[in-house]
Amino acid sequence: MSRPLSKILFFLCVCLAGSTALEGSTFAEISSAADNTRLLNLLSKAYQTMDDNYYLPVSRKIYDDFLKEFPAERLLELHKKKHQVADFAQLGAGLLVNKLKSPTDRFTSLVPSEKTKDFKANAYAVTEDLGIEGNKIPQGFEITKVQKHSDAYQQGVRAGDWLLAINGKETASQKEESIRAQLSPVLASITRLRILTKTKNITQEISLESKSYFKETVSVLPSAQPGVFILNISHFNQKTSHDFSDEIAIFTQDKIKHLIIDLRNNSGGPPLAAREILGFFLPVNDPLFAIARKKQRPVMLSSPPQPVAYHGPVTILVNQKTGSAAEMFSGLMQAKQIAVLVGQKTAGATYLKGLYDLGDGSTIFMITSLTYFYDRRVFPPDGIVPDTLLNDNEDSLKFALEHLR
Repeated sequence: MSRPLSKILFFLCVCLAGSTALEGSTFAEISSAADNTRLLNLLSKAYQTMDDNYYLPVSRKIYDDFLKEFPAERLLELHKKKHQVADFAQLGAGLLVNKLKSPTDRFTSLVPSEKTKDFKANAYAVTEDLGIEGNKIPQGFEITKVQKHSDAYQQGVRAGDWLLAINGKETASQKEESIRAQLSPVLASITRLRILTKTKNITQEISLESKSYFKETVSVLPSAQPGVFILNISHFNQKTSHDFSDEIAIFTQDKIKHLIIDLRNNSGGPPLAAREILGFFLPVNDPLFAIARKKQRPVMLSSPPQPVAYHGPVTILVNQKTGSAAEMFSGLMQAKQIAVLVGQKTAGATYLKGLYDLGDGSTIFMITSLTYFYDRRVFPPDGIVPDTLLNDNEDSLKFALEHLR
């Protein structure tokens, strides 16, 4: 190789190396700028969402100070040290929400994108699957429960049926874990099932769609006493009143001598669901509770019409985990002198709350209003005191059955 040519090649290598280094540096700068822009956009959206919807005034100064205290570089370092959420920008938004909310507010928080689906499922008592539960048996898979709001129930699948095959593969040759996984497929996907219907002793092929639906929240608890009807409400959602009505209709309200409603560990749900249940006990348009969202006039809600009515004695079981809509329902039934409450003091969570999407998969769960009794009294923030206050270790259901009025 000639000396001039070697010099040219050396020069080209240096230039290429310099170009590569320059491109790498430029990419890092672009990446940093993109991170900063994304962070600022998310923080701005979080602030605006709280300013529009949070039940108390939100400080602009706290927001401006936060931007100075937590630039992208600092949040990236915090994210590396404490990898609590998947995205550093959502870490920042969570810190901002905590600074903007009231120090006494134990509910409002940012829900990161990786937890949003499960949070919504718990908050609204919804799920995404085929609606079938059961256990492995030698013949395949015995169905023990079918969610009544699922596609499976609509197509006639019932508890007691046998699931013989999924997508053409026999369940008798599969493990129980595999069967359960296939009963929770991706949303909107189609699953082919072969079912042995026990009532008719016939085999049929059906195709089910995995849908998002409201879970059943009302179930009957056994009672050894004639005329005593015990209903457990595990949560409130948009189908709770339908489920409540169905169970009352099966038992028939004229045969109920005493109704016990178990709301222990019921964390609540939408207040409108509680309103629907109150309609079974109160005259139509009876005033119930008021809410006062920011920048809106207060709204008084009243009891709706229902297909059946019950006017007999009622006992409601509550504890420290009875909150939100369940707590509101209990307090109103007590205040209207329709029911007596037995158990422990409730959670003190009768605020109106909502979920607000931020556009990147994360959401803010926040208090949007205080709630008020029909006479404008605020629901007590430290909880509803039962008529009969029991110790934490006392069985309130046993006590209620032993002391029926």
